[in-house]
Amino acid sequence: LNDVVCLIGGFETEANYLEPKFYTTLSAAEAVLADGSETDTPAANLALKQVFDKDISGCLIVNVSVKTGSGNSVTWARTVTKKKLEDALAAVNQMTFGQLFVAEELTDELVTVIDTEAQARFKDKKPFGYIGVGTRTNATTYGTTAAKMGNWCYAFLTQALTVRGNELSLIESGAYLTSLISTLSIEN
Repeated sequence: LNDVVCLIGGFETEANYLEPKFYTTLSAAEAVLADGSETDTPAANLALKQVFDKDISGCLIVNVSVKTGSGNSVTWARTVTKKKLEDALAAVNQMTFGQLFVAEELTDELVTVIDTEAQARFKDKKPFGYIGVGTRTNATTYGTTAAKMGNWCYAFLTQALTVRGNELSLIESGAYLTSLISTLSIEN
């Protein structure tokens, strides 16, 4: 299913930690992944809105948020680390989706994890493509990243987009492009 997106990120809640859940609408996903507790909406929640910008069959979501503490001393770990990404990809290993988007600026280490998984899934006849986002310091570091992307990276955004007059963040831009690509017709 080309128009099923897999979205991995740190959402506003710890609900369903590393447990893949499939949602067919933005409102259904937000009912679980947006609890309204934050003054600044996490990047994964913003990406979720962009993924559902186009009419897709649904979104397979893996939440990597971890909450520690209680009361006034709560801290959140929402960053997609190498270990969290490996665990999230392992959790969706046998599930079918067409596009992957990780709601995080991808380091070279994360790009390598995604490419390794994409190669393995291609061999297992469960391929996917992905959109990545990130910035680097110079042309050499961009070249290093490009060399790690493999055959399944459809695009790697380094600048944010403006869509219908709205300036998106870099992560929102990647999610929007993922949604856009997932709705393209595939002709034989």
